[in-house]
Amino acid sequence: MAKFTDYTEKTEPVDTDLALIYDTPAKVNKKFTFGNLWKWIAKKIVSEGISQLDTTNKTIPGAINELNSNLLKIQTGPNERSIVVNVFDGDYIGGSFLLFGRSNPNDLTAAVFTCFRSKKSDDVKAKILALDGATYNTVADNKSVTITGSRIAPYSKFALLSADAFSQTFIQIK
Repeated sequence: MAKFTDYTEKTEPVDTDLALIYDTPAKVNKKFTFGNLWKWIAKKIVSEGISQLDTTNKTIPGAINELNSNLLKIQTGPNERSIVVNVFDGDYIGGSFLLFGRSNPNDLTAAVFTCFRSKKSDDVKAKILALDGATYNTVADNKSVTITGSRIAPYSKFALLSADAFSQTFIQIK
């Protein structure tokens, strides 16, 4: 039998290729296929939790779904020049999101937006920090915040990424 280092290397195994594994409970060597190894890995990915994930759901599919629910894609129509963040009533304290995308015709749009409900007046307060050099304005009342700016133009595409998962807000364009 050749030394382990003398064997040729296979860089792309197929499902029917065999490998050797030591079965510890049975204390015996056994063979397995790469197809069965892949099935075992896929089962672990779907069912096992990973405590290091910074999400509520610790399975990989659950964490991906959770992160995807924090991303909202919007596109402005021909007469739409503002984004409206409607804030639901209740014990809502605050939230934030990153607004980024392509403004028509081909400008970069990037800003950090945060809003919070004032406990004294029940009004919604808002702040926006432009990351793209543009000027944005916010107008707030006790129900919503309207964001306008030169980069929020008709036929623009944006994505909003929120750490708060939009659980207390509803986004629309006007």
